[in-house]
Order: sequence, then structure tokens, then C-alpha cells
Amino acid sequence: MISKPRGRKKVESPIRSNVAELIQMGVSSGDWNAVRRYMKSHASVIPLLPDVCQRVRGEFGSETELALDEYRDPEIDDRYLILSLRLPNYELDTMDRIERVNQTIENRIKPNTAYLLVTTDFQQARSNNCV
Repeated sequence: MISKPRGRKKVESPIRSNVAELIQMGVSSGDWNAVRRYMKSHASVIPLLPDVCQRVRGEFGSETELALDEYRDPEIDDRYLILSLRLPNYELDTMDRIERVNQTIENRIKPNTAYLLVTTDFQQARSNNCV
């Protein structure tokens, strides 16, 4: 006799729930699949991402536009996550403030396990993409 599986609960993966949380926080991505693949290979970054996004918004305000993508170095086989922020206005100390956020990240990622860079391209935030 063949028995049918009884109502197994589908367990949501940490990656799927993390990405859903980031999207709910207003974070965008040009390629969520690439971000998911990076997270799968570098699990230590998964619990860090929502906190980093909150820290960035705490430092720069709720109008900060955030985009999370995988950076691929064109010259060598190097990949890492990059969280780009765009602000309505940039001040002289913007890069210093970004560096403060980066310093809080460095201590939380084990060496050689993953890398996350918070930076900006100095473009102005579009109000419809902000939280």
C-alpha cells in the first residue's frame, strides 16, 4: 500500500523570507535572483541585510533609496553584494557617514565568508522608490 504524505508544512527558506523582508522595507534590486544565489553561497550575510538597511535609513533618513545587487568584478572572479543608497540631497560628510555604516558591518562578517559594501552613486533619490 502506498501512503500519501500527510499535510507537510512548507518551510520557508531564510533566503526567501529575507528577500521578502527587504522588499517590504522598500529595497529594490536589478536582479533578485543574483542576490539570492549570493545569499545561498554566503549564508552569513542573510541575517545582516535587514539590520544594515535599517542602519542606513537611521543614519540617512527614510527618504533614502536603497538598491541591493551583486557586483561582479569584470577582471577577476570576485563577487559581492553592494547596497547602493541614493539621497534627496548630499552633504559634504556623506561618504564619512557611509563609512561609519560600513565599519559596523566589517565586524559582523567573518573574514573570507562574504562581503557587503554600502556605497552611493551620488544620484538623487526618486521619491516613488523611497519608503
